Amino acid sequence: TACNIGGTPSVKIASYNIRAGLDSSIERISEAIVELGPDIILVQEIDEYNNRNNYSQTDTLSRLANFKYSYFCNARTYQGGHYGHAILSKYPLKGPITIKLPKRFETEDRVMCLTRVELSNESSILIAFAHFGFADNKEQITYAIHTLQSWIKQEQVIFLGDFNTTPEESSYKELTQYYQEMLPPEKRYNTYPTITPSKRIDYILTSTGYSIYGIKPKNIFEKDIINWDHLSDHYPLMVEIPYTSLNVPIGGLPDRSGID
Repeated sequence: TACNIGGTPSVKIASYNIRAGLDSSIERISEAIVELGPDIILVQEIDEYNNRNNYSQTDTLSRLANFKYSYFCNARTYQGGHYGHAILSKYPLKGPITIKLPKRFETEDRVMCLTRVELSNESSILIAFAHFGFADNKEQITYAIHTLQSWIKQEQVIFLGDFNTTPEESSYKELTQYYQEMLPPEKRYNTYPTITPSKRIDYILTSTGYSIYGIKPKNIFEKDIINWDHLSDHYPLMVEIPYTSLNVPIGGLPDRSGID
């Protein structure tokens, strides 16, 4: 069921690096996600049946936090199992794919994932999500941008995750040539580390040239119900987007070309 902003159907999209539940537990993280209330959440640092967490964190989060649809984005083999990130959704996912990112200096494999989310019979949105590395950060972000630009053409995409780059770095400057932040400047906050937040490295972006009118950022600090500091080393981000602001180019009609 769609949420509403002033009577208009809307969708809540969040991003959260949970550090594989190592700072708390998958149960406590699930409870916090339920309280946060997203319709779609992109979760970074997920374990799947490895020695550190010998179960599917994707399936467990989906079950405990009441998400009907999910897709695990496998980044690499890890401790006898797998490790990566995942999308959890209350809406159907169509054609999710995993895209390997270039690696030159790092040992850890990194990936970006792309999927269409079917919000209704008339409305859908493309979502790309990633967890970029450190040493290969600029190369990976450049590759991700070029991949999305060449595949999606003119359609709007929501691009989010743990990008491991701050607004002062050249990678961010390249990103913002093609994508705009969905949180307005006065609503942005440092996301890492939660104990002494000194860096803003997690983002929810969307294609430049598209309307962000009516989008409501979530103030995750407005209640004391969730103590985010003790759940992970990252704070989550969430925005609520009215359907009327999806795929609406500034000064033009929607162009729905792109991937199916």
